[in-house]
Amino acid sequence: EAGTRATRQTIDLDAFTDDPEHFVSFITTRVQDTGELMKPIVYGGYKSNLMFLFKRYRYIPRAGYSVELKEYMDGLKRIANEARAAGE
Repeated sequence: EAGTRATRQTIDLDAFTDDPEHFVSFITTRVQDTGELMKPIVYGGYKSNLMFLFKRYRYIPRAGYSVELKEYMDGLKRIANEARAAGE
């Protein structure tokens, strides 16, 4: 029936937020055309987009998810900064 099937790729927020590593693994595949890591602010933008999806769909992730995600993101941003400083 019309309107009962998604016309685009959808995301299962319950499965996606089971472990913050799922999200971090996804965004670390996003690199520049040269294969270098993006600027840390870009990865922060991806996290912001995820938080917008939570708000938009009134989704509440499991307790502790946001704290764990912040720790992963801090590490990712640190690695991105170090890679950029080393010229990678």
